[in-house]
Amino acid sequence: MAVALDKFVEMLNDFLKAVGENLDVAKEDVKRCLRWDDTVKVVDVDGREVLWLWGGWRLYDMIIRVAKYAAKEGEVAVIAP
Repeated sequence: MAVALDKFVEMLNDFLKAVGENLDVAKEDVKRCLRWDDTVKVVDVDGREVLWLWGGWRLYDMIIRVAKYAAKEGEVAVIAP
């Protein structure tokens, strides 16, 4: 699962305003907070920054679950909107 970093920051700031917090989060703030988390990372895709939300053990767990389902059902299809 991934989201464009610009969109994530926009959603985060909208949420903070909705709950009454007077903060303005920037992309650099998000990157600094996620620096040590191996399950989330910022990657460059075609010149745009994307927040990759499934890394480390979560990515491994997801792959194993999909593989088990494929072994049981014969196939798995992932469709992105």
